[in-house]
Amino acid sequence: MRIIRKQARTLMPLTDANPKSVIIWYWLALAGMVGLYLVFASVIPPGADTLWRLHIADGLLDGQKLYIEMVEVNPPLWFWGAIPAAFLGGYPALVIINLAVTFMGLALFGGLARLFFDDKGQWAAILGLAVGLLLVNVGEIGQREQAFLLACALWSGLIAARIEAKAVPVWLTLAATCLASY
Repeated sequence: MRIIRKQARTLMPLTDANPKSVIIWYWLALAGMVGLYLVFASVIPPGADTLWRLHIADGLLDGQKLYIEMVEVNPPLWFWGAIPAAFLGGYPALVIINLAVTFMGLALFGGLARLFFDDKGQWAAILGLAVGLLLVNVGEIGQREQAFLLACALWSGLIAARIEAKAVPVWLTLAATCLASY
C-alpha cells in the first residue's frame, strides 16, 4: 500500500505542494494556454461567420446602412461590437480584443469562484473556463457562443452566491453583469 501512495504522490505533485507554488503553476498553465491561443489564431484561418461580422462592421465604418445597404438578419449590437476590431485592423485586432475580454471575464469569474473554493479549486475552475473560451473554437473567435459561455459562467456564479447567501461585492456584481450583457 505504501508503494501505491508514493506513486500517487509523484503523479500528482500539486496536491501536497506549497499553495504559492501551485498558483505559480496555474499562472504558467494559463500563460501556456494564451500562447497556444495566439499560435492557433495565427495558423487556423478565421471562419466565415467571423469574417462576415468584420465585413459588416467595416461597412458600418464606411457609412453603409445596416439592413438597407447590407442584407443581414443578426441583431445590430453584434456588429457594433466588432467595430473596434474592424477599425483597428480586422482579424488580428479581434484576436487581441477577444483575449482582453476573456481575461476580464476570467478575473471576474475568479472573484466569484473565490467565494466557493480554496485557491486550488478556484484556479482549476478558472483554467477550465479558459480552455472553453480560448482553445475550443479558435477559428470562430469572438462569436456569440464564447460570449454566452462567459455570460453563463458569470451568471451561474452570481446565482450560486445568492442561493448560498454569500456576500458579493457590488462592484463585482455590476462588472459581471456589464460584461455578461455584451
